[in-house]
Amino acid sequence: MGNQASSAVSPSSSRYQTSTLPESFFTKYADMTPPPYTQNSLDTRSSSNIVFRSSDEQYLSLSRRDVDAHTGALIPWTWSPGGLVADLPEPSTTLRTLFGFIGARNHPTMLNESFESLAEVAKAAEKYQVFSAINKFTPRSFGDRHPKLVLLYAAHNDHPHIFDECAPRVITSENLENFAPLLPEHLRLPWWR
Repeated sequence: MGNQASSAVSPSSSRYQTSTLPESFFTKYADMTPPPYTQNSLDTRSSSNIVFRSSDEQYLSLSRRDVDAHTGALIPWTWSPGGLVADLPEPSTTLRTLFGFIGARNHPTMLNESFESLAEVAKAAEKYQVFSAINKFTPRSFGDRHPKLVLLYAAHNDHPHIFDECAPRVITSENLENFAPLLPEHLRLPWWR
């Protein structure tokens, strides 16, 4: 039984056969007629962009698809798809830079930014879980000039490798009794050790 030859059809020649391809494969553009609109598709299309209002009353817009794909918490829980605007507490300069990391585009480099503006964008990236911004930059490059601030950023945003890099500079330059209360509670005892 197991040694009998199969009665299956032998494979055809190894040459490419065009008869198995659909006719539309050879045309440059397939039928591009859009499907008819229904009420559901109109509702989906009207909610395809989300408009955000910054604390300084500037309006910024992002694609809902990009927001869902590239962030974890940008849309406030108070916003509904029928709502016109989602309010965010950050200024427009911070949000414009942050929104540059959302979607398929070249991301901002932040090379010439001050530590203060970089820290604001990094804080917003952590808050809204804009993963490409979190992975692209952190205040790490300012560790030599602002070790205390960078160490605190790393401590409060769970970046142990940045914390470890800045710790030797902070230990030698800061009063430990004044610095320890600024750390998250779970790091205070290890810091003293």
